[in-house]
Amino acid sequence: MATFSNGSAYYDFRSVGQKKEVNELVRETFIYSFKSPKTRMRYMVEVEHYDCDLYALKFYLKDHQNSEERFNVLTNFNEARPVINTCIAILLDIYQKFSKASFAFIGSPSPKEIKREENDPRYRKENRTQRFRIYSTLMSTYFSEKYFDHHNSPKYSLYLMRNKQSEYTLKRMTEMINTIYDVDINDL
Repeated sequence: MATFSNGSAYYDFRSVGQKKEVNELVRETFIYSFKSPKTRMRYMVEVEHYDCDLYALKFYLKDHQNSEERFNVLTNFNEARPVINTCIAILLDIYQKFSKASFAFIGSPSPKEIKREENDPRYRKENRTQRFRIYSTLMSTYFSEKYFDHHNSPKYSLYLMRNKQSEYTLKRMTEMINTIYDVDINDL
């Protein structure tokens, strides 16, 4: 277990591989793994690298790796903070290796939120998933506005941290995000 300078803990992680040219959009995927000392469960983290020096992190419990719902499942292990902090540490590791990296993510809806949307379509108008709200708060804590412009689209629960050293405009990154996630964002 390690800690950030603010005292927040995260789990030790390791790089376990890399896939090159995954598809026409993903240049490569960096794969990380970490094990919770509390539950002894292993988590997998995939950091996809796209054009525009854009990286998107996804994580899931290794036991769920073959499930189509692996990014939506809640574990109920009550260890969200150190797991999320570990994902942040991995993003910081990517940033150390690639100084012009920008980051994007979508806060996937929980099964409860998916059911709520199915029962009442009005909720789709302003998605703002619980994960999006939590991740957004943490990103502004660990990724300084000195180095990153922070943009979000609550409608899609999408968050973008555009590296200020990036040669790519916000407009170009937004176009890339629209392609990656098959959305139509024009309000970043």
